[in-house]
Amino acid sequence: MRGSSSPSPVAVGLWPFDHFGTNLGLWSLASALFLVGIGLGVCFATVSAVALGDANADEASGSFSSIRQLASAIGSVAVTSILFQSATCGLAHAMKASLLAVPPPH
Repeated sequence: MRGSSSPSPVAVGLWPFDHFGTNLGLWSLASALFLVGIGLGVCFATVSAVALGDANADEASGSFSSIRQLASAIGSVAVTSILFQSATCGLAHAMKASLLAVPPPH
């Protein structure tokens, strides 16, 4: 569905953070993160199928697992580093800076 103008669940889930900042109630936060999780889950299967489309089953299994773990570790370290470096200016600023570090879905 290339060129679709409909917003992804990730973008819809991140909208409350952009609009209200960190002043969200528990249910607003839970529903927003639920939508983000659905969007990422939908994207994850497609990305892995495209990335490992030409590899045979034996190569793909080990490669995919290793690459996924490495990328998760690097991403977590990057976002956490940004969060802690920005925390000196306040928690609201740190949360916004760490959310802005993650590129929006296209």
